[in-house]
Amino acid sequence: MNIREYYQKTSNSNFHASWISLLLAVVFFICHIFAMIPGNILLITFPFIFFSIAQFVSHRIYENRMKELPDQHIGTNTGLLKNEHVLLTFMPAPTLRLLLFAPDGSLMGEVRDLNMKWFMWMLPNFLSMLLAKRYELVDHEGRLLAKYHIKRGFSIK
Repeated sequence: MNIREYYQKTSNSNFHASWISLLLAVVFFICHIFAMIPGNILLITFPFIFFSIAQFVSHRIYENRMKELPDQHIGTNTGLLKNEHVLLTFMPAPTLRLLLFAPDGSLMGEVRDLNMKWFMWMLPNFLSMLLAKRYELVDHEGRLLAKYHIKRGFSIK
């Protein structure tokens, strides 16, 4: 993955979230018309419409960033520990998933949680912080560079 692919995936994700939120606002509006949902329709639909607009603006921002990059961008990856400047991007995940990009846009490495399970999406953040965590730092080829262990969210070993 390079920075262009990251921008494209983030842009698509924001676009889909925008349409889903707008669709929910329309469904609530239709249900209100047929008297299935009582109350003030503006108070019911406004959060969904606002979220839809915010996600669409975010989609356009990432789309413009992607268009500003050259089409045939081939980066020379010098290694994670040799670069002074690194772009950190957080991936959508219930626990830490961090991509590290070089200034030329190539993927340098990743910090990821080894204990990533499906049920972590359901846990509130304050409970997730209390669990022990194991992270690993890998380079762009997937080679392990370092491991981190955090016990109960407070101490690092």
